[in-house]
Order: sequence, then C-alpha cells, then structure tokens
Amino acid sequence: MKIEKIQVLNDSNVLNNNLKKVILMKVDIGNLETKPTNTIDGFSDRLKALMPSLYTYKNSEGTQGKFFQSVDSGISITNIINSIATELQCLAGMQTELGTIEQTDTKGVYNFTFNCVDEDAGMYAALASVEIVEALVNGKLYFIRHDIDRLKCLYHQNQAALATIKVAENVPYFKLNKQTVQWENGVKQQHKIKFNIPLLRVI
Repeated sequence: MKIEKIQVLNDSNVLNNNLKKVILMKVDIGNLETKPTNTIDGFSDRLKALMPSLYTYKNSEGTQGKFFQSVDSGISITNIINSIATELQCLAGMQTELGTIEQTDTKGVYNFTFNCVDEDAGMYAALASVEIVEALVNGKLYFIRHDIDRLKCLYHQNQAALATIKVAENVPYFKLNKQTVQWENGVKQQHKIKFNIPLLRVI
C-alpha cells in the first residue's frame, strides 16, 4: 500500500460535513483491491488478537457486535483501515465517529476522511492505520500500545499548549509608570508574549 496524500481539512471544506476537524488521506491499496479479508490467511484472527475492542463495532447493516463476522465473511481492506484509524483514537480517549471512504477514478485508490478531536492525533492515527493493516496482511508482529501511548501524548501536549495560549489571550491591561500597557499579538503591539511551544506534526 502507498499513502499518496494526507492533509488536514479546514472548516470551510465541503468534505468536512460540519465537523470541526477532519483528516483526508489518499491511499493506493494496490493488489489488496482484489483481496477481501476472508482471502488473506490468518488476517481475521490477527485482527481480533490485536484489537479485540473492534467487537463493539457495527457491520454494514448497522448491527453492533457483528463487525468481526463481516471480516470473517470478507470485506474490503479499506473498511479495516477506516475502523482502525477511528478505534485508535477512541482507545486513546478521543471519542470520534467512523470516517468515510470514497473510491477515486483510479482503480485501487481511495480517499479516506477521518474525524478527529485533535489534528496531530488524527494524522498519526491515519498513518498508523495503514501501517497496522500492512502488518496484519503480512503476518508481522505489531505493538499497538506504542501507538495508543503516542496518541495520548500528542493530545495532552496539544491541549496544554492551547490552554496556555487561551490564558495569554485573556491577559488584562495593567499600569506601568503611569502608562497603560496591554500584552497582545498584532502589528500595533507594545509587548508580545512568546511561548516556546514545539509544533507537533506527524508527516
């Protein structure tokens, strides 16, 4: 599989569906286009062992608890990528809904739109979902706990950074040598508050 593009969609994007944060990822699944899950030896068992929480997911008919029955019967790898990207975020404490899948004009190439609470965490989950599926297809060991811990770290760091910025935006006026001073950002600023906050972006 090959990730051809991944980006964050802003609020004005037509694919956003009024959600605050959405990740768009274009993936070429290659020869897996013609290989549903029931044709890949051991795939279902490995998925069940790695992410047993997917038992709570709904199948295509909307029946909860039947997701793995669909996997056993045979569904597209694209559905697995979509489910894993969503479940990773949920396991890290970020409740989000299942994303959407759209086939492009090119055979085997799909656009995924993943809902997310945090952009960096959503980006990481999207990328990790493809890596996890590749490991499952090829029968390789995968330590998913690392991904969950990393997602938690990204989310909490970004939340802390946002909280700091909000505090800075609400700093009041005060008097200094009988002159009014306001801490603010902008071209007419008198003082500027600077924060040494690293950009957290998984590319």
